[in-house]
Amino acid sequence: MVFWFLVRTIKFLIFMEPLEMRICWYLYYIPMILIPTLGLNAALLMDKEEGENTKKQSACLIIPALCLIFAVLANDLHQKVFYFPKGFFFSNEVYEYRFIFILIQIWMMLCLMIMEVVLMRKSAASGRKWTWFPVLPGLLLLGWNFCHILGMPFIKAYVGDMTAVCCFLMAAIYQSSIICGLIPINSRYIELFQAAGGLDAEITDWSFKKCYHSGKFLDIPQEVRETLLVGTLVIENGTRMNHLLVRGGHLFWAEDVSLLMDQYQDIEEQQEELRERNRLLQKNYQQEAKRRKVEEQNRLLDLIQSQTAGQIELISHFMEELEKTESKEVYERLLGKIVVVGTYLKRRKNLTLTLHNEKNENREALKTEDLIQSLAESCMALKLCKIRALYYVNIQNLEFHDEELIKCYDYFEWLVEQLFDRMQMILFSCR
Repeated sequence: MVFWFLVRTIKFLIFMEPLEMRICWYLYYIPMILIPTLGLNAALLMDKEEGENTKKQSACLIIPALCLIFAVLANDLHQKVFYFPKGFFFSNEVYEYRFIFILIQIWMMLCLMIMEVVLMRKSAASGRKWTWFPVLPGLLLLGWNFCHILGMPFIKAYVGDMTAVCCFLMAAIYQSSIICGLIPINSRYIELFQAAGGLDAEITDWSFKKCYHSGKFLDIPQEVRETLLVGTLVIENGTRMNHLLVRGGHLFWAEDVSLLMDQYQDIEEQQEELRERNRLLQKNYQQEAKRRKVEEQNRLLDLIQSQTAGQIELISHFMEELEKTESKEVYERLLGKIVVVGTYLKRRKNLTLTLHNEKNENREALKTEDLIQSLAESCMALKLCKIRALYYVNIQNLEFHDEELIKCYDYFEWLVEQLFDRMQMILFSCR
């Protein structure tokens, strides 16, 4: 049946060429012939004892069926099953039935009818109720086959899927045989349940009355059983109690999970140790990050102090003169000089920090705008010294590096410091 559905799916959903569809068409006859044949064989074997030799009986049915299947698969060589007129050999639509096709239909019908007769006789002999039950789907299958051969239109319109109909009705025949008792099922449940070695289990009815048990199942109180209806429960000695609803009652079984609990405890201890180690590593990382940050800050501070030592000394000199002078004009001029030098210190520190915090291998940290802003602020501060300062920067077509931009600003400051008392106007051009 599964093979038949597979071929049907390939034929209608995958293959589109005439040759491919013809191969699937011929393969249809493998399940069409074998399903009735094996159905009859199964019906004949239902009352046989275990170990009884039935090979000859089965061979008498299987060998003719295989011959018919081979005749269909080799039809293109002899055309004794389907005959294709001249000019239509590669067409799957125009063909005629030949005598082997009639033999196949007769074989299938005989197998189905004999199978129904065998099932009816064995059903009556078994003394069970509903002895007619397996016959009903068999009669429906026979009737469908006759109507399909005669080409009745309502068959194609409503139940035209041959694969689904035949497989469904054949499965219904044997399911009906199970229901009516023709095919016996296990009845020695107590012995079978006790034979399940290694399983401590118990089956109860809805009121928790014991019906079957296996192994050494613990005698647990009803309160514990009601708790198990919600979820599993682990009791002493690492025994886990489980519950499952079954038809007519409950299934309880016990599992020894002590080894798993020990492993779980070991895993928890390892996780706790890893968490402690992780916290320690995080603290070490934080301390190391703080230490590196302080070292970097100290390095930058030393760097800035070394680069601006002259300006710091100059401001100290101005402060000493500021304390000594009594002239208001000199006092204001000294304050202006201090502001100019202090502005340079501030902007120079910003340039240094920007250079060391953002510079990487792929790009320059400083831009032309940084130089322009520094010059603008210094020129603004020079007004306090009554010096008109202008600047002009046009380096867009040149590639100025970070150090060169800083050197331009350093040179501007050096000029200003050298000419504090000897100039009234300065134009600084950088291009």
